[in-house]
Amino acid sequence: MKFIDLEKMDDVFGKALDRLQKMQTVLEGSPAYYYLPKNMHDFPLQGNEIPEKLYHYTSRHVLLSILEKREIWASHIAYLNDAAEFAYALDRITPMVVSRNSLTTDKDEHQVLDLVVEYLQTSQPKLVRNIILSLYGAYVFSLSENPDQLSQWRGYCKPGDGYALGFHSETIQNGLDTNKYNLLPCQYDPAKQDELLSWIINQTLRNTREWKAMDPSLQEFPKELALVQFLKMFTDLAPIIKHPSFKDEKEWRLYSREENVETKFRSGRSLLVPYRPIDLKSLGTNLGLAEIVIGPTPYPLMDANSLGMIFDESVKIRLSGIPFREL
Repeated sequence: MKFIDLEKMDDVFGKALDRLQKMQTVLEGSPAYYYLPKNMHDFPLQGNEIPEKLYHYTSRHVLLSILEKREIWASHIAYLNDAAEFAYALDRITPMVVSRNSLTTDKDEHQVLDLVVEYLQTSQPKLVRNIILSLYGAYVFSLSENPDQLSQWRGYCKPGDGYALGFHSETIQNGLDTNKYNLLPCQYDPAKQDELLSWIINQTLRNTREWKAMDPSLQEFPKELALVQFLKMFTDLAPIIKHPSFKDEKEWRLYSREENVETKFRSGRSLLVPYRPIDLKSLGTNLGLAEIVIGPTPYPLMDANSLGMIFDESVKIRLSGIPFREL
């Protein structure tokens, strides 16, 4: 994996990133790695029933690309508008770590939490965010429970150029390798968010204590390795921690942290965006699609007729109930 250029960073944080990279390598070869969640389903995410269908809002060009290549693209979260949401998760967990540090009387816990706080409360939060995302950036493909929502047509599609691709949720979940991909609901409830973020803090301290117990030769609590564990777990969960004001989107994310996948690049509005293709060929002729909702358009019936030539009757074609207006 290539990391951000240390020469362009503040020297203190450049050294910090270099140290974290080295500690990540040490962690992966240590007993502590055994205790890290290896799959997103190792996190306490129970309680969300998967809806029958999930929808991806997109353009005509992207729809045709999906059909031609028979794949969808999971984009690096740091390059999406959603990267701003990472700051929300960071702002939420920071006071929790500070509070836990002020309450604990355990010397080893203080050492670990002091170091975590040092990273989270830096005067250069954007730089720290970039460090974390560079080390542990996730790739996501966004879906929604809503098949016909005005805010999503406006947010993800140009006027007259939008489709909501309705995938069979179980086909996506069962048809893709769960060691590579996880289908996860975004968390909007602050109480649930606090539960998940508290779990990360508790798990970091528990994992490292157990590692120290496994290796009696350690004279000091391995606080830097604990920091790496904390950052890894945090960046695993941060992409599904969203501000409550977005709850009406009812978003789910097909999430990938798989390393052994080729990273490609697509053209974004202002920069190149790294992405990883997700092959849908194993999901059948219709790529797991249950229906397609045609967004507001001046030619809905003609568009529906074209889609009917592409898909068989097992894929339902229907029209948005929202009237078209050229903005």
